[in-house]
Amino acid sequence: MIRTVLQSQKGERSPNNEDAALVLSAQNIVAVADGVGGGPAGEDASRWALCNIERYLSSRVITENEILSAIKIANSSVIEKAQNTPLQGMASTLVVAWIKTNEVICFNVGDSRTYLLRQQKLVQLSNDHVAAVARQGRIKNFVTRAI
Repeated sequence: MIRTVLQSQKGERSPNNEDAALVLSAQNIVAVADGVGGGPAGEDASRWALCNIERYLSSRVITENEILSAIKIANSSVIEKAQNTPLQGMASTLVVAWIKTNEVICFNVGDSRTYLLRQQKLVQLSNDHVAAVARQGRIKNFVTRAI
């Protein structure tokens, strides 16, 4: 059984909370999506991505390839929904964890992170997809991959 706790707060760049979470207990899947701040409709992108992942995975036998397919479908669906609409440019980061019997397999896009908590120490398991760019005399981090 998966026990989950969600705590979320609004980011600095958006008037809305752009976070979304998904728990598929029967498949041992936990996912979090975070709309990219500063762009249009990040909250829509994060919720739409997870809606598509849930729709795809809820009736499948879970494998790594099925999870990758779900992520690709989520990406395509966000792009399709945004084309030629006021939502054009919407994007979300994503992290998915699949809890197997004796291991956890994680997938991430963007800077949503996966951590391992063991013996009261946090270790980051995922790699951020960001680039540091100098802009107006300051270094800013930009997400280089997103849904």
